[in-house]
Amino acid sequence: MLFTVETIDLYNNKNYLIMSAKNTFLAFLGGAIAGATVALLFAPEKGEVTRRKISKAVGDGRDFVVDKYNEGRDAVEPTAREKSA
Repeated sequence: MLFTVETIDLYNNKNYLIMSAKNTFLAFLGGAIAGATVALLFAPEKGEVTRRKISKAVGDGRDFVVDKYNEGRDAVEPTAREKSA
C-alpha cells in the first residue's frame, strides 16, 4: 500500500486527536481528585452534607466522562465501519 502525503497527514492528525483526548481526560481526572481532596480538607459542613456533595460531584463527573466517551465513539464509528467494509 502506498502512503501519500495526505494519508500520512490524516494518520498523524488522528494520533494527535487521540493523544489530545487522552491528555484532556487525564487533566480532568487529576483536577477532580485534587478538588475532592481540597473539599474534604476544608469542608465547613457536617460529614453527611459533605458526603452528599462529593457524591453529587462524582455523579456529575461520571456523566461528563460518559458523554465524552459517547461523543468520541460516535465520531470514530463511521471511520471504523469504512475500514472494516
